[in-house]
Amino acid sequence: MRIHAWKILAIVGPLVILAAFGFGLTRDPSTIQSATVGKVAPSFDLPALQGDGRVRLGEYKGRVVVLNFWASWCVSCRVEHDVLIQLGHTFAGRSDLAMLGINYRDTADAAQSYLERYGAYPYPSGVDPRGRTGIDFGVYGLPETYFLDTNGRIHSRHIGPIDLASAHAILREMGIAP
Repeated sequence: MRIHAWKILAIVGPLVILAAFGFGLTRDPSTIQSATVGKVAPSFDLPALQGDGRVRLGEYKGRVVVLNFWASWCVSCRVEHDVLIQLGHTFAGRSDLAMLGINYRDTADAAQSYLERYGAYPYPSGVDPRGRTGIDFGVYGLPETYFLDTNGRIHSRHIGPIDLASAHAILREMGIAP
């Protein structure tokens, strides 16, 4: 008895597709592998969104840094906005952790209007109108939050709106308790 190749393919093909689909359902969609995780974070020196100062990553050496890329045009950024304000207040004044924002591919005027409407972050944001810093970090889409360890290495990256539970879990992994 001879089995035709097309019969085998007709049986095995759908099974392979179902197995791949099933595997895909077990993966977290907010996790996208990043070439920057585990590497030293790119340095930046950006004009501050508020005031005349600068936002420089180098000023935070020895501290865990939570770095959030956001924009006024980003609808998903509004979802996490209150969470970031709450995290900023929770960690304000800590010597072991700093929070920073980077206003990505936006105008300072639009960003200021956004903060006036939804509430100002209790931490500094730098302005990256051309997106160079975002490109250096490998920003895929907004919002994105990077967690840097005390050595300036990127410990992890969260794509999409972050919630308190996720932020606290990552920070606990890094030895930071609220």
